[in-house]
Amino acid sequence: MAPTRTESAPSTAAGVRIARCARCAAAFGCGVDADAPCWCAQLPRLERIDPAIDSCLCPACLHEALSAPAPR
Repeated sequence: MAPTRTESAPSTAAGVRIARCARCAAAFGCGVDADAPCWCAQLPRLERIDPAIDSCLCPACLHEALSAPAPR
């Protein structure tokens, strides 16, 4: 069975796991449990943008969310 938006696939090299984006469902490498910091740790922290999103975003969606104007 393929991973869902909130599940992840088995780990790959060095603790990086394949995850599914909570916004677009694209597969991406998530290093939250890896030995080295995850790629997203180099980016500004994103405040919760949508209460329905409860897990990680892929690089494309995270960059898009970071570049969007802040809600008022």
